[in-house]
Amino acid sequence: YFEDHPELISGKCCVGLGSGCGLTEIVVSLLGASCSVMTDLQPAIPLLAQNAELALGEPGKDCNYIVSELLWGQDITFRERIAPVDVVIGADILYIDEVTDDLVQTLHLLCNKNTVVYMAYGRNRSSLKKFLLAAKGCGFSFSLIPKVEHHQYYRAADIDILRCELATESA
Repeated sequence: YFEDHPELISGKCCVGLGSGCGLTEIVVSLLGASCSVMTDLQPAIPLLAQNAELALGEPGKDCNYIVSELLWGQDITFRERIAPVDVVIGADILYIDEVTDDLVQTLHLLCNKNTVVYMAYGRNRSSLKKFLLAAKGCGFSFSLIPKVEHHQYYRAADIDILRCELATESA
């Protein structure tokens, strides 16, 4: 999606949730994000950091990315090292009911009234309804990205991209 719409992330501070191997955040960085923050649980961090360094170089002045552990619902330790978050990206992270409230709390902490959240999901969407209810209760609004706007090679009946925005500023 971002490959076809680089203007959505170019020059912006982007945070990935549940980054896994980091592919989405690496692509975002290569497409011109001013900062790409890659987050996941501690067991994923070594591979995530290795992939980021192989693709982007060592983090620093010319390679503006951060790899950080992030436990949803807890303090965001990298927050003071980045500009306000413009874009939050989550792919296939809506499948565990027990962490949905923590995910929404983390989104609320990361977002301001100008932040846009993109949540992509396929078959792993068992927590989607719970997520939508919890996020709506925290002031988020939603719209589904039309399939015609998805990358032509990756359009599929079971893949959706949700655009979320916070209606009111986080406290």
